[in-house]
Amino acid sequence: MGLKLGYQVGLKESYPEDKPAHLGDLLVGIPRDTILLVVSSLLNKREVYDSDLAKMISIWFRAENKQFANDAYSRLIKIQEKVQQPVFFISQPTVLKIFAYALNNLSNEKSVSDEQMEINLFKAFLYQNDLLNLVEKEISRTIQDLDIDVRLYALQFSDGVRFSDVVNFNLYEVFLTEFVRAILFFEFLDNRNEARPLLKAFYKNYNVSDWKEYLKRISGISFSILKKPNDGHLELEITKDASFESNIKFLNKLAAVKYDELSDYDFKVVRERPLQKIEEGKYRIISEIFTVERIFKGLYFILKGINESLSAAEQIPDLKQLYTFQFSEKNSLYSILNRAFPKKYITFSGEELDNLKIKGAPDYYVRNKNKIFIFESKDSLISASLKESGDFSLLEADLKRKFYSDRSSPKAINQLINFSQKIINGEFQTIDKGYKKENIRVYPIIIIHDRQLDVPGFNKLINHWYNDEIKKQGLESPFIKVKQIVVLDMATLILIHELLKDRRIILETLIDNFLEYVKIQNTKNFSSHAKYENHIMDTGLPFSYFIKEQTIKKRLPRSPNRFIEEKAIIALD
Repeated sequence: MGLKLGYQVGLKESYPEDKPAHLGDLLVGIPRDTILLVVSSLLNKREVYDSDLAKMISIWFRAENKQFANDAYSRLIKIQEKVQQPVFFISQPTVLKIFAYALNNLSNEKSVSDEQMEINLFKAFLYQNDLLNLVEKEISRTIQDLDIDVRLYALQFSDGVRFSDVVNFNLYEVFLTEFVRAILFFEFLDNRNEARPLLKAFYKNYNVSDWKEYLKRISGISFSILKKPNDGHLELEITKDASFESNIKFLNKLAAVKYDELSDYDFKVVRERPLQKIEEGKYRIISEIFTVERIFKGLYFILKGINESLSAAEQIPDLKQLYTFQFSEKNSLYSILNRAFPKKYITFSGEELDNLKIKGAPDYYVRNKNKIFIFESKDSLISASLKESGDFSLLEADLKRKFYSDRSSPKAINQLINFSQKIINGEFQTIDKGYKKENIRVYPIIIIHDRQLDVPGFNKLINHWYNDEIKKQGLESPFIKVKQIVVLDMATLILIHELLKDRRIILETLIDNFLEYVKIQNTKNFSSHAKYENHIMDTGLPFSYFIKEQTIKKRLPRSPNRFIEEKAIIALD
């Protein structure tokens, strides 16, 4: 499969003679709207990120800057030869950082020529790369004393968790999963009496009759993005017909929502305002991915603001707990897993197991003959400040609190270990009598609910702590029947659950093949050192990457078509 590597070149090494005090020194005199236009084009122009250095330089500079462009290429190619890997001066994280700075700090005053703006903005990207590279150095420093068997995966995770969700995505698949999760969330709220005042106020705020109308309208924006013919920025111009006033009021709301709890996310400004209002009835989409993610991810923040505007008697007291625990970790998981397995399988939700007074029950239990799948569901995020620190020791401590154990209770890893023991010992046969404990295979699975953690290295770190705990408890012998943990993100589960239902893909086969794929093989199995190095890098791949590769090979659709057709809200074709 191969994880792509590249070197992010900075200003200090490419233009050591330039010593700006801060980013603003390079951007002063460039109108804010010019930068916003450039940024929106770059964010949505895949060619920029997929091209080699020569093509990137040719795309960036106009003919009048040919001499500067040739010099820039010469400088960067020397660095590329030195580091012996492809170099790049532009990345989506860099673009987003520039956008945030421009929106917050620049005016529309122009005091430099178009040619100089182009040069200055180029150097601004290099300068911003220097800031991002400081974090890379901190990551390298804080992992150097780790055990050799975990060092690579700590590096992959620390680096990947910073930006993976803004650079690694399939926009159509993100749209599908956002849409499904939004449906599930609205249905969840619809069935709760305490949410009725909130939904009523939400409908009034967006001038819609119900959530289905809301989703139809917001999905229309996503369809505009998905169906646009060319790369580059997209502008929406609202037709001046009988619906004009209603449509612009709707878009104005989307362009103005304030996410006051985005401390757990990077790029706060762009996530908050992925649509820019240019004039009445005309909007530019700054970031396609953040606009699409407003369908579901944005819902919590929208509803939170509305909830706080209600009277004390009408408010939901702890909306965040309702959203993360009651909905994400329980309801949405149950809804999709209930649809993912044939009826002949034995299944128990965590709620059903709690009602049966099963202590330490998993969030979901599935058995097919002697193959048992136990799921733990975790809606957890890493704060932006931790990601930007680059300090793996801090990241590790935070991950362990969320996925291993904290002072108050065992978390996912220990929960899976504890329940696996019950299965191995035959304790759970009081509830499920259909399996033979001497023949079982147990597949522990952690479900995560945000793409942020679906990054290389994470699954390996989880299993590093898992194996440590098994050794600590002296469970190596009985746990021969228990597989290593796989981490599966909720978005991938949504995309493949109908394939699982139809047995077009087999979960245990996927897991067995994945665990074999990420085992470190002997060097003798590879024809060159380069191939062996690629293999070592690939051992850190997330389960979702492996699943995607397998479905592509088998030419299987990754789409919850039946689910969306049943809801009859939109048509996908």
